Amino acid sequence: MTNQASILRCIVVFGVVGTCHGGSLRKGYYKDTCPDAEEIIKKATEKHVANDPTLPARFLRMHFHDCFVRGCDGSVLLNSTTNNTAEKDAIPNLTLAGFDVIDDLKAEVEKKCPNVVSCADVLALAARDAVSFKVSSKHHCGKFLPVEETAGYHEFPRRWLIFLPLSPTSLPSYEVSLAKASMSMTL
Repeated sequence: MTNQASILRCIVVFGVVGTCHGGSLRKGYYKDTCPDAEEIIKKATEKHVANDPTLPARFLRMHFHDCFVRGCDGSVLLNSTTNNTAEKDAIPNLTLAGFDVIDDLKAEVEKKCPNVVSCADVLALAARDAVSFKVSSKHHCGKFLPVEETAGYHEFPRRWLIFLPLSPTSLPSYEVSLAKASMSMTL
């Protein structure tokens, strides 16, 4: 059963990577507007991961949840207000962790390049850098996950409940959730 769960997780993650086509983030994206952005995020991410080895999984999961509902827009990072329940506070997202570290990474980038690098891109780059932290650079594939450039505002909190599968769940439940989000378990 554990082996099947691992395979399912891989399929779901690669399914999201394969379906987020709308973004434009790529290696060197900020070379003209904030040339040090990727290096700042990488170094700060590595520092945090060195102190907390659970962060790669947390960032990858947070990025997955961000991308799953309406694309990789950073909306999972937004806080609720009195008039709006944020995606972060949706039931499937209540177990996400690492928001404080993403805030720290964003603050580091803001010191060098204020109002240039989006929160969505900080999350995408942090997830990438965190999961590749202990892998030698010759084995790193160097591919970036595509993300949207702006954080979104969602008017329908129930949409999160419709799309994101609760954990643990069965394989057919994942298939239904993926289908609702116009995704499949095939690569």
